[in-house]
Amino acid sequence: MALFGDKKSDKLKNKLSKLERENEDLKEQLAEYEKVFGNFEDMKKVTDRVREENKRLLEKLEENVEVKSKMQKRIDELTQALNAKKEDFQLNISAMESKDDNIVVGNNVEFTGGLSTPKNITTGDNVVIQGDVNCNEKVSLGNYNRVVGNVAGNAGVLVGNGCQLEKNIVSQGPVSIGEDCRVSIVSTDADVQVGKNTEVKKITSGANVYLKEGVHILDGIEYKGSINIEKDVTIAGEIKTRQ
Repeated sequence: MALFGDKKSDKLKNKLSKLERENEDLKEQLAEYEKVFGNFEDMKKVTDRVREENKRLLEKLEENVEVKSKMQKRIDELTQALNAKKEDFQLNISAMESKDDNIVVGNNVEFTGGLSTPKNITTGDNVVIQGDVNCNEKVSLGNYNRVVGNVAGNAGVLVGNGCQLEKNIVSQGPVSIGEDCRVSIVSTDADVQVGKNTEVKKITSGANVYLKEGVHILDGIEYKGSINIEKDVTIAGEIKTRQ
C-alpha cells in the first residue's frame, strides 16, 4: 500500500512542480506586460505633451499668418493711396503751358502731365496725354488720342478719331465727339453732339442733345432744350430735363 501511496505522492509533487513553473512563467509574462504597459503610459504622456505643444505652435502660427495678412492688406492700401496721389499729382502738372499763345502739338506726342493755355489747344497724330487739358477758348483733339485727365475748353470741345478719354469733358460752349470715341461724363451749358457708335457714360447739357446712330449712353442724360435721337441708340439711366 505504501508503494502506491508513494506513486501518488510523486504525481502530486510533479503536478505541483509544473504548476510552480507555470506560475513563474506567468509572473515573468506579467512583469513583461507591466513593463510594456508602463512604457505605453509613458509614451502616451509624451504623445499628449507633444500634441499640446503642436497645438500651441499651430495657434501661434495662425496668429502670425493673420498678422502678416493684416500687414499685407495695409501695405496694399497704402500703395494704392500713394499711386492715386501720384496719379493726381501727374494729372495736375502741366507738361506744356502757355501764358498767351495757342498750343498746337502733333505727330507722335506723349506727355506726362497736361496742357494749359488761355487760348486754344489743338492736338493730333498718335497723341496720349497723361494729364488735364485746359484752355479758356476751344479744345480740338484728333487722331489716335487717349487722354488720361479731364478736358476743359470754355468756348467748346471737339473730339474725333481714336479717342478714349478716361475722365470728363467740361465746357461752357458746344461739345462734339465722334468716331471711335469713348468718354466718361460730358457737361456743358451748350449743345452736345455725339457721333455714330460712340459710348458716353453721362451727358449734362444746358441746351440741346443730338445722338447719332448706334450711340450708347451708360448713365442717363440731363438736358434743357431738346433731344434728337437717331436709330439703334441705347440709353441706360434716366433722361431728365433741366429747369
